[in-house]
Amino acid sequence: METGYTFPSATPLDTTGKKQYETNAKAINTLLGSLYQSELVKVMQLKTAKEIWDKIVLSYEGDDQVKRANYKLSKFNMKISECTMMKVWLTISYV
Repeated sequence: METGYTFPSATPLDTTGKKQYETNAKAINTLLGSLYQSELVKVMQLKTAKEIWDKIVLSYEGDDQVKRANYKLSKFNMKISECTMMKVWLTISYV
């Protein structure tokens, strides 16, 4: 769902509104039940499952700046691994 559920100001009376309300409540219950307490604190004030889901995704994946930093770190770690492997190879080959 792209836009998510719009939380009503009062409990809906029509069948479609009730169904959406119940579905959102079930999704919220599932999401909140699967979170650790430290994560639960971050999303308790949110009203819809979509808002909670987006916050969880953002906290795990991070924004663009975090993604760039993780990419640079992985490249750096790969270079260190390559240097270590080269040292091991040179050590083994000269023994």
